[in-house]
Amino acid sequence: LELFDFVTSCTVARLGDTLLVDPTWDELEVADATLLLAMMPQWKDVTLWHQSGCIAHQRHQQDSDALDLCREGCKRLHKMMRECVIRGSEKKRG
Repeated sequence: LELFDFVTSCTVARLGDTLLVDPTWDELEVADATLLLAMMPQWKDVTLWHQSGCIAHQRHQQDSDALDLCREGCKRLHKMMRECVIRGSEKKRG
């Protein structure tokens, strides 16, 4: 199986001064701001950026924190997805 890369995504929501990674639907509904990032981590290519509201709080500049959390979430998902595909292909061969 030959793949260019996986597209993974992660959402961060801001509730007051708190940043939440992969918030629940209820948390999203009351969030002050959200950032959804989809990317191909191996190539460091962003495929989707959707932001609602201002992710940076006036007292705390959280733009880069939210982006870093999204990137890290995408990298972790990428690793898990890759491991699943490798295990699945090994089972088919064996």
